[in-house]
Amino acid sequence: MNEIEILHYVSTTVGLMAIDRSLPARQAERAAAQAVASFLLGREVGIDHHSDGAPLIADYRGWVSISHSRSTVAVAIDPERAIGIDIEERERAPRLPKLAPRVLTSTEIATYNGPEELLRAWTLKEAAYKAARAGVDFLHDIQLPGDGSRRITAAGIAVDILASEPHGPLILSLVYRR
Repeated sequence: MNEIEILHYVSTTVGLMAIDRSLPARQAERAAAQAVASFLLGREVGIDHHSDGAPLIADYRGWVSISHSRSTVAVAIDPERAIGIDIEERERAPRLPKLAPRVLTSTEIATYNGPEELLRAWTLKEAAYKAARAGVDFLHDIQLPGDGSRRITAAGIAVDILASEPHGPLILSLVYRR
């Protein structure tokens, strides 16, 4: 098994692990997520999904969020609050100026200026979407902070930023629902 890196943010624990790309993509991603979730919870677990698509672990009453990039899977667990995590490869940043108008308002593009900041904004929106657990439109329903605050609004739901930072070759964003 690959090594699992553990990060702690208040009551949220995040596990990161490289994905074994010798397996078919979806199988490799699922296997890595299951290995990390099992490690974090200290027992063998299976991952299922709620009707809204959010991950679910049987017999775990806390919250779970999962993300993966080409190389890495991230699993976040929190016993108390709804969370959302997103990771992206930093090497994707140069493509973001072209794609950003699909999910970011012109104000957000001006605020999160430059390819790596746009990628950070992208991961924040994805994490907020997961924490809100409501059908939302990234462009119109999720507003990122532009004033240095750590509060995102997703379809009227307050979501606070726990982390949004470079982590080696990744940008990692982690949020929780108020």
